[in-house]
Amino acid sequence: MAVRGGGRVLLSFWLIAFAAPFVAYVVTICPSVYGLDSSEFTSAAWLLGISHPPGHPLHALLGKLASFVPLGDIALRLALLSALLGALSSLALFATLSRFIRPVPSLALALAFAASHAVWFQSIRAEVYTLHAALITAALAAITRFPSSEKSRLAAAFLIGLALANHHYLTVVAIPGLALIHAAVHGRVSLNAHKIVRSGAFVVLGLATYLYLPLRAGRVPEVDWGRPDTSSRFAWTVSAQLFQKSAERPRGSLAEGTTRALEVVASDLHLVAAVAGFIALALLIAARKARLLGVALAILFAGAIFPKAQMGFLTSNPDDHGYLIVALAPLLIAIAAGLEFARDKFLNRLRASLQRNVVVAAALLVGALPVLVTLENFERNDGCDRRGADTLARDQLRSIPEGTFLFSAYFKTEFAFAYLQGVERGRPDVTVVHRNALKLPGVLEDLATRPRAEVEMIGAVAKGLNARAEMTALAARRPFWWEIDFTMVGDDMKRLVPRGYFAEWMASPTSIDMRAAGLQERAFFLKRDAHLLAATGGDTEDIETIFWIHYLRGRFWATLGERIFSFAAFDRALAIDPNNGEVKAERAQVSGEPSQQ
Repeated sequence: MAVRGGGRVLLSFWLIAFAAPFVAYVVTICPSVYGLDSSEFTSAAWLLGISHPPGHPLHALLGKLASFVPLGDIALRLALLSALLGALSSLALFATLSRFIRPVPSLALALAFAASHAVWFQSIRAEVYTLHAALITAALAAITRFPSSEKSRLAAAFLIGLALANHHYLTVVAIPGLALIHAAVHGRVSLNAHKIVRSGAFVVLGLATYLYLPLRAGRVPEVDWGRPDTSSRFAWTVSAQLFQKSAERPRGSLAEGTTRALEVVASDLHLVAAVAGFIALALLIAARKARLLGVALAILFAGAIFPKAQMGFLTSNPDDHGYLIVALAPLLIAIAAGLEFARDKFLNRLRASLQRNVVVAAALLVGALPVLVTLENFERNDGCDRRGADTLARDQLRSIPEGTFLFSAYFKTEFAFAYLQGVERGRPDVTVVHRNALKLPGVLEDLATRPRAEVEMIGAVAKGLNARAEMTALAARRPFWWEIDFTMVGDDMKRLVPRGYFAEWMASPTSIDMRAAGLQERAFFLKRDAHLLAATGGDTEDIETIFWIHYLRGRFWATLGERIFSFAAFDRALAIDPNNGEVKAERAQVSGEPSQQ
């Protein structure tokens, strides 16, 4: 299919395609560090550290540059980087769309992309998904706008290399679609060894960003996942072995996952836009002259939804929506290309009056898309009141006594404390070790500089040994606290006294007054729950974190046989999620009554 070429697009359209989304993102940006991985990515950027596999070196380097911008705190600066990258994604998509259709509808479709939940919410918090979107949409723009097949291929190859240095899994599944789009735009180009080597060299040039990992690991930064300073640990980090099992065990069948992913795409964009995109894809594939482009866009879309179709989708997890950003682009490109193809193929066959009606209807539909998408998603895109994760982490850290050694159990706690201690330099007296990460490569080496008693105890726990003697010895020297999780057994729990968010390891279990501890814990949360829930701003992920704290407390008290305190904790969890059948069942089991779900 011949695409629209040449023609100078007015500068104002380019400015609007970038500025309108950027302003919208800044106005709705999260005012403090968001939960999940945002605090880790912020810490890794500021400290030039190494985030969780595959390490995300490109984001760390760009984030470090962004941290020098004298605006707000470090968390805000990293969120602004996401806003900038999200706006650049809109601009790059506009550049691609304007090769298929006129500037006005191109702008409307680009703004619909920018207003989608998948793009907007990733653009108001520190994350890697808008960087991925910016690189892939830039590769699309290079493919479609460079008149030279050679230049477009090499530019796209370099951008793909950079994308591989950010999120290689999402990039790999995008490569087949990008390659076919290049063939559709520039025609089938014979690739000889020289061209393949040159393209590969540009990919490697982008991939060279990964050299950051061993270079920084050698300096032992405070955020140092996997310590990739040897070939084996470098391979472990870059290959993301830690997460490969989650890709191997999908939630439900692939068909169910695909159906769910399609539903989320329609929700994150808009049902009208999604349906129009699928119809346009079908039209392009059915047309002989446009078939290769239609197939290429369909493959790019399929590659973008495949990871979540395979692994399963959690609507409450913003990261899962980030996986689907690139899936929106081929649908909108298909609408642009489909409209242009339909105009060339069918419009001239209609009567003049009918032609005008069709053009007006198409213009109204396309023009309404950014408005529909914005109205559909604005409330859940607004991050202005989402302070839940930051409020919770600060209160957790404040609640810990001076000089405490804390064994954390969940990555959210570790990431949040890494930000508060590593970036803001708060509570240096508290030692935090993520006990479920002790078997990961390089962790024990990084901890070897700690006091001998701590190292011996940490080493015993890492080996799966009974480290009760070492823990008791440590507890005699300084406060020794645990974060409660599912891996704890009854004997260990009998030495733990609840202290609000965490529990203190006692040297002697006979000295524990559980009734007094339970009453203190109940009073502790009575003072905090309303404030914590209000700080979430309705954010589902933050609300689930608070729910989880109470649910684990209920299990903890149930294990110790303290039914009254178990009921109180379960009831607080049910006050947050009244329809949670699992909590209802466990509460009923503790009470000895039949479950009513």
